[in-house]
Amino acid sequence: MAQVADVNASMGVMLETIADSAGVPLCERLPVYVRYVDEQWLGDPVLEATRAEDDAGERFRSVIGDNDV
Repeated sequence: MAQVADVNASMGVMLETIADSAGVPLCERLPVYVRYVDEQWLGDPVLEATRAEDDAGERFRSVIGDNDV
């Protein structure tokens, strides 16, 4: 298990370095499952992103259905 933790830490540092050199923020992408929508378990930032009138919000709504969010 320690080796896995070491690899994960190394990958994190590598990704941070790549993002920094590109001048972009490094963000973790968390999956949003339909059951979370059905059970109304979405934090405000996630809910706002899914309702946003941008490409990401439209893509999300096209997968789960416009009326579900």
